[in-house]
Formats: sequence, C-alpha cells, structure tokens
Amino acid sequence: TEKLKYTVASTQSQNSSEESEQRHPSRSSSCGSSKDTEDENPPSLETLALQSDHLSSNQNAKSDKPDKGNRDNCYVAVTLKLKADVKEHHSVFVIGGTPTLGNWDTSNAVLMTRNKGVLWSVTLSLPQAQCIPFKFFIACQRNGSVWGRIKRWEIFPSDRTIEVKRGHQEDALTKDCGKFGRMNPRSKGSDTLACVDGAWLHRFKQLRLVFGPHVLADREQIGHQVVELFGNVHNEEKATTLQIQSADGWSKMLQLSHDSDTVAMDCVELKEIFPIQIHIPLPAVGPKMCSATILESHVSSKYGVLRLPLVAHDGTPVGIIHVKFQVVLPVQSGNLSHALQKTSWRTMKVVGHRGGGADKSARVDDSSGGAKHRTHVEENTLLSFVTASNMGAEYIEFDVQVTRDGVPVIYHDVALTIGPARIPIASITYKEFIQAHNWRPEMQVDAGLLDTPIKNGSSNRRSHSPPLRKSHNPTAAGLGLGGGSVFTRDSLIRDRFTSLDEVCKMVPTRTGFDVEVKFPTPEEIQEFGILPERNEWVDRTLSVLLPANKHRSIFLSSFDPDVCMMLRLKQPIIPVFFLTEAEKVETPDPRRQSLHAAVTWARKSHCWGIVTESWPLITAPEIAKHVKSQGLMLVTYGAGNNDSDNVVTQELAGVDGVCVDHVAHVVKSIRERN
Repeated sequence: TEKLKYTVASTQSQNSSEESEQRHPSRSSSCGSSKDTEDENPPSLETLALQSDHLSSNQNAKSDKPDKGNRDNCYVAVTLKLKADVKEHHSVFVIGGTPTLGNWDTSNAVLMTRNKGVLWSVTLSLPQAQCIPFKFFIACQRNGSVWGRIKRWEIFPSDRTIEVKRGHQEDALTKDCGKFGRMNPRSKGSDTLACVDGAWLHRFKQLRLVFGPHVLADREQIGHQVVELFGNVHNEEKATTLQIQSADGWSKMLQLSHDSDTVAMDCVELKEIFPIQIHIPLPAVGPKMCSATILESHVSSKYGVLRLPLVAHDGTPVGIIHVKFQVVLPVQSGNLSHALQKTSWRTMKVVGHRGGGADKSARVDDSSGGAKHRTHVEENTLLSFVTASNMGAEYIEFDVQVTRDGVPVIYHDVALTIGPARIPIASITYKEFIQAHNWRPEMQVDAGLLDTPIKNGSSNRRSHSPPLRKSHNPTAAGLGLGGGSVFTRDSLIRDRFTSLDEVCKMVPTRTGFDVEVKFPTPEEIQEFGILPERNEWVDRTLSVLLPANKHRSIFLSSFDPDVCMMLRLKQPIIPVFFLTEAEKVETPDPRRQSLHAAVTWARKSHCWGIVTESWPLITAPEIAKHVKSQGLMLVTYGAGNNDSDNVVTQELAGVDGVCVDHVAHVVKSIRERN
C-alpha cells in the first residue's frame, strides 16, 4: 500500500510537472518532449509502475548532466568507419542491439556508404550511457535493404561494442572500427586470421542448379557430359560456357569444368525467378545461341535431376542438358544476435559414440595385445547418454531421423530390424517407433559375429536396468562379455527408444551434443523406395535443437553433403561438420570419395569442420595440419580411437575431438597423460 501511495504521488508530481512544462517550455525535461494531452481515464497499476520508472530515470538523467531543453542531449551522432574489401555488387551493413541498429533483425540492418575503394562509413544517432553491441555483415542490397542470403558476417567470441559517455558535449563522435572481421587490428596475428563466416538464407529461399556429374535417387549414372548432343552434332570445345538468366533480371556466365559447378539464386518467392533460360554456344549448330528453359513446375519436388531439351534458335532440338536442382527453404527469422561465435576447443574433446558406445563394441584389442572391456549399455538411449556423461565424455554423439509424422527420433540405422524384416524409420509413426523396442522377437547381430540368430526371451518390461541374460553359444566366446556370453540385446543394459526432444530435456546441459542427421543413401532409397524431402527432414530437427542450443554446446554433422549444405544455409547458430568415410567405403558421390574431397566440400559449403574416419590420421598424423590450415576443425571416429595410444597420437597432431566407444578407458588415459 505504501509503495502504491508513493507511485501515485510520483505520478501526480510528474503530471503537475508536465502541465508546468506546457506553460513553460524552457523547463522541459532534457531527455524527451512532454505529452500534448493528459489521459482522461485513471491509470492502471501497470501504467503507474511504468510512469514511476520513467520518472525515476528522468530524475537520474537530470542529476548527471545539465538541462538543455532538447532531446539532443540523450543522443549523439556517431560515425562508424570500416575497411572492407567486397565485390562490386556487394554492400556492408551494420546491425546491433538497439532500435537504431535494427535490434539484431537483418531486415532492419543499416546500410553503410562506400566512400572510396575499401572504405565504408555510416552516421547513426545513438543514445548516451549505453554499451551497445554490434557487428558488420556483407550482403547484396535492394533499395537500401538486405537482398538474398548473407554472404559473410563477423563471428568474434564477443560482439563489437560502442558506448557514448553521458554528458558527451561534442556534436559528433567518430569510431574507427578497423577491418571487417578483425576485432583488434593491432593485435598480434590479426592480419592472418579473419573471424568471419558466411552463407545464411535468413528469410529468403534459394534454388541451386548443379551442372556436372550426378547420381540420381535410383543410382542411375548420368556421366560427365553436361550437354548430350543428338546425331552428328558435336561440340568441339573442351569446356562449355553457359549463360543462365532468370526472369527477375539476374544472370551469370558459367565456365564448366570436370567438377560439378553450382549456381545459386536467392528469391523471396520462387515464382519471381521463373522461367529460367540457359543459353549455350554451339558453333557446330550455328552462330546463335542454343537454349533450354526451366519452369517453376519442373522444381515442384524441390529435389531431382532435370533433362532439359536443348533447342537451336529456329526451334530444332539439338540435344539435352542435365541439371540437378535443390530448393532450400528458410527455417527461421533473420536474427543475428546469437550467430556463430569464433571459438575453438583448447583441449581435445572426448565424444561418446552413440552415448556409451556402439552395441557391437563390447571388446577392443589394444596395441599392447590386451583387451579392453566396458559395461555395455544399449546404444542411443537416455541411459547410455547419461552413463557416458558420468564417465567423462564432454560430448555425446547420436543419430537423428524423422518419423512419418514428423518427430525427430534417436536411432542409428535407416531401418528397424524386426525379425527378418527391415522397416524404414521414415515410414512409421512416432508411437510405432516407441513400441518397436519391444516388437522384435528375434535378434541377429552383424554377420560374422554369430552363426545363428539368437532368440530374444526378454519381457516387455521397460526398466532401465533389467538383469543381464547370458547364452553359452561357443561361437560368441570371443566377444569379451565374460564366460562365453553371447552379444544379444539381452546381454545389454537396456533402455527404451527415445526422441530428440526428450534427450534435450533429460540429458544434463553440461554434456554437449554431436548430432548426426541421418538421411537415406542412394542405395537405401533404391532398396526401400523412400525419398524424404530434405527441407522438412532438416527443419524438424532444427526446430528442436535451436531452442536447446541456448543452454548447451551442440554441433551438427551428416554424411549427406546436401543435408550439410542445408543445415548451414538455414541457420547461423549451430556449427555444422561434414562426415566422411575417408575412402574406407566406396560411394558414387564424388564429394564423399576422399578426405581431400571432403575438405573441399566443407570449405565450399561453409562447414565448421569435418568428422573423418580415424585411420588416415593414425597412419599419417601430418594430415591434421593440412586440414587445420584450411580453417577447419577436425574430429575423428572409428574403432581405432578406442586405443589410447592412437588417441595420444591424434592429440599431438592437433585433432580437436575423438569419438570413442570406450569412454572411461580413453578419458582415464588422457587424464593420466595430462
């Protein structure tokens, strides 16, 4: 009651002051103009509190500086200057945590003016006595606003800041911000390390056209011929020049090489850029260009390969152009306040593979000839994740897929094995997936481990720690579970299946996540006849992870290059790593055929780093130096990481993280060495 009386009294005092200010303008507050009229209705409690706070702030302002009678005392004109070497059709924007700087919304960012060469500047009216965070980014512009994806932005460990001290008397203030992407241009080594990142769609859509060797969903090989000519028409040029033109006036000349070449077109709505014309000179046909046309209806599936008829200027068909397309849709609004920060791990991180280790990794022989064992908890379960965290894993790795009804769930294989049948995760609902943990009456392990399938006599109990069951089948004596025990699901400490949302809520936030986004391979697409839409697959996963990222450290990874590209384009917050088998597994996709190809694609798609099979680093540790020199982080996985000597070798080579099955053994070895 006393507080309310004080609030009402303060408000009445303020209203009296406002009436006096109307009669005597020279007495007006130094931090804003007064109201023109008074409220006829009595104020609410919320209004009283707000007015009291406003009055208190005005009184504080008056006590700090003299009354000048105008608003200019609270705001000062500040000129920001920056050096940024950008392309002619690109512009520099500034964005920050104040309404003047757009409140971190890219659609309201402030366009800077190019003065001369690489010099950019902008003059802003900023409030006094506030420490305002801000950063610069580069994008195309239309009518002074951001147009298309953001090309590059600054990613310092902490944002730039500017503060105008209270009582600043100068008419204007100039702040030299140095170079784009360098927080302190005078610091040692700042000229060699630019803290920038790039490629984010924010609110725009993108159509990607790829010219070059492709593999269709049904694994049909198109070959290296982008242009396939009919009859005796031949293109004698070694490299083909293409000109791509969209309906909104955008155009680009493309000189094709033996590798795939990608053209990306940004738009608010796809219909704005169609039809798209592809022109190609063919001297054997005539002096005029031959052309092909892409319509909006051609890309309605959002992913695929087009065979476009190529016609001469008189309408005569002369060949076919092969074009792979991918439509990328935005997933969130354009807010840069929590964008990626340029940080690195100071020590090598231990990542628990599928939590406490893969189901098939109960025993590993080390270099000394001994064997390492572990308490085996069923992989990709909550109990496995918590166990790995308690054993010392700083991150846990797990696999995410999306069910038919759009729920991201945790499971490694693309399909569930139920007896002799395999059922794709994408073809069942979340409820069916959860129930499937108890469906399987028969369980067979990987070929070579067991000669015959093992009968599963488990009950439908969902206890976190059911009793371990053992079988005396001598063919499994080498699995290392003790006493000739067989490696079956009954030999595991079991837990139920779970979802990504449940994992984010239940696993302690001190434990980071390495989230592998699974997607069917061309072979699996052919086997099961499924081809999920990548946008929905990725969006469902990000919708759970982006809110969780505020409370824990997360990074994303995928073996699918297009999924990695989409994860990167759709959001600027969670780092993305490209997974590669490093030539250990044959694949028709040229981006996955070697470690070198993986590094090239990771840089091209703006990934944070790569996750590779460990055997190349164990065999030739100097590879780590090459990968790191490309500005990429390096994480490894594989059975070789369960040997502590191999882990030490990689740590000395500069590897940033190791994904291991025997968490306790590796963590103990690293701690003893350090």
